[in-house]
Parts: sequence; structure tokens; C-alpha cells
Amino acid sequence: MLFPMSEAQTIYLCMGSACHQLRGYRLVKESGGDRHRLPVDRNGAALLARELLRADEIFMLAGEQVNPCYQNPLLPRHITIRHNLLEQLVETLSACNKNVKIEWC
Repeated sequence: MLFPMSEAQTIYLCMGSACHQLRGYRLVKESGGDRHRLPVDRNGAALLARELLRADEIFMLAGEQVNPCYQNPLLPRHITIRHNLLEQLVETLSACNKNVKIEWC
């Protein structure tokens, strides 16, 4: 299930949903780094994957707050779902010759 999304003229790309992030990661991985192999859907996951593959350099500002709906907020940060997902995404994008940096806040 993918959640609705909206557009704002001054914000380039903002992803908050772990569902969009997970599906976007899977699309990037399945495409083998070729944005032309991505689905033409206009949903958050496809847009995320498309923008990630178009970019040469990617800077992610990622929050460390844990949503208790997804997992136990008492777990250490390095084993949270979001942290692991973004680390896998960085590895996949780096393999596609992308310069990726994450700043945790």
C-alpha cells in the first residue's frame, strides 16, 4: 500500500513514509540502476526511485525518531528499520556510482 502524496513548489523531494522508502529502495535495486527500467507510475515510491537515479550526488537528512507503530522506540538507533533501510539504499546507490551522504538528526 502506498500513501497519497502532495506537491509543494519550494520543496524538491521529501519522503516521510517508510512504505514509500522501502518500495523506492526496491525499485532502485530491481532496476539495476537504470532509471529507464522504472515503472512510469506517479506514486511516491516511483518518484523517489526516479529522482535518486537521476542524481549524481544525494544528501539525505534523516530523522532518528522512531515511530512506535513500526517498531519498539526503545531499540538502539543502529537497529531501527529506517536506519537499516537507508544504509541499504546508500550501498545500492553507491554501487550505481552515486555519491550519497546521510546526516542523522
